[in-house]
Amino acid sequence: MFRPIPLLPFVLITGCAVMLALLTASSARRRVPRPLSGGDVFLARHSPVFRWTVLAVAVLVPVGLTVGLRLYRPFRAEVPVLLGVYLTVAAVATPLIWEAGRFYLLATPTGLEGRSPWRGVRAIPWDDLEAVRYRPLGAWFEFRGRDGQTIRALSFVAGLEELLRRVEASVPPGVLTRARGGYLRLGRPFPALPDEPVLEARRPRG
Repeated sequence: MFRPIPLLPFVLITGCAVMLALLTASSARRRVPRPLSGGDVFLARHSPVFRWTVLAVAVLVPVGLTVGLRLYRPFRAEVPVLLGVYLTVAAVATPLIWEAGRFYLLATPTGLEGRSPWRGVRAIPWDDLEAVRYRPLGAWFEFRGRDGQTIRALSFVAGLEELLRRVEASVPPGVLTRARGGYLRLGRPFPALPDEPVLEARRPRG
């Protein structure tokens, strides 16, 4: 006769998954700059909606699964499938929590500073900012310095338009030539380039 397995192991797994999510979120928030509003420093991050949604999914999905197991007690043959679900949620949610909380891009009077969850902190002075590109494949803006180092920002980062405005005010327009596609994606007018021809409407004949 098949007997349902005890619920306690799944409760312990859920507790570990929730603790992992909370510890990851707390660690990701460390050393995030907090510039004063209205100052010369502007901070772009992932939106609070994105950050809280990712954390909520990482916490509520395993909790919901465990609550559901009180109504339907699994048999021993179903345990590997259930463990696979818990592990998949943790494997997907943990990097997303780290990305959501760890990333920031800071515009200061001297240049750009960016922290990637996977590549650490990088800084590019305005005078060394060689090019701003948009990569459609990854849907991100790439800020490239003369020394080859890059800072990247996904196109859905909160405050990206304000950050681009500050970039426009700090570098020559030609630096932005390869970012036109990103401007179109954001719906932001692309700044006029000094050597760009001005198209005028042709007068009707006759």
